[in-house]
Amino acid sequence: IDARIPLVIIGKPGSSKSLAMQIIRDRFHPETKPAVLAEAGFSVFPYQCSKHTTAQDIERRFKDARRFENAAQGTVRRGVVFLDEVGLAERSPDLPLKILHKLLEMRASEHGEQISFVE
Repeated sequence: IDARIPLVIIGKPGSSKSLAMQIIRDRFHPETKPAVLAEAGFSVFPYQCSKHTTAQDIERRFKDARRFENAAQGTVRRGVVFLDEVGLAERSPDLPLKILHKLLEMRASEHGEQISFVE
């Protein structure tokens, strides 16, 4: 996550994907995160996907994370986007996951550093 490499957790129902996500989220919670992460100023921007998810919903979470990072004013801050139950968004007739192509392929020279992402 610190390296901003997208992380995708895939598995069958009951294979503890949600538990893995919760462990990762707990590592970034202000009361439970290690001092190293606390100094870096990590913050989680979760989104629970559903069949009603739109591309704008997903893009909004990435923009929120980017605003958090841009407000750093000389300190290191990382916004981490968590998309949970992405498979439900695949059922949306609006095809909201296509926005991920744009969001994950942004070049640093165009839009600043890429946002960390866990799906």
